[in-house]
Amino acid sequence: MEYFPGINTRAFGRKHTWISDDEAKITPTMKFREAAEAWMRIKSPLGTDGKPLGGYIRPNTEKDYKGKLGSITLFFGEMRLSEIRPEHLATY
Repeated sequence: MEYFPGINTRAFGRKHTWISDDEAKITPTMKFREAAEAWMRIKSPLGTDGKPLGGYIRPNTEKDYKGKLGSITLFFGEMRLSEIRPEHLATY
């Protein structure tokens, strides 16, 4: 299914924006910090009114994820995803 920015749909009753395919790609060469930010954009798209769209994570869940990602990012932030090994997870 394709979505087009600015299209008003009956499902949501308001205009919304969608992330592009390029923004949605998480690759092994990305730093953890970049991948975490991209993942949050994927999981919590916002309508043009700044409110989360239905069908995605709820605001409390988003807040919880961001809190957890904050501490994980302090440890893994500048590491590339391809560099993260089981021993890094054990150390964390």
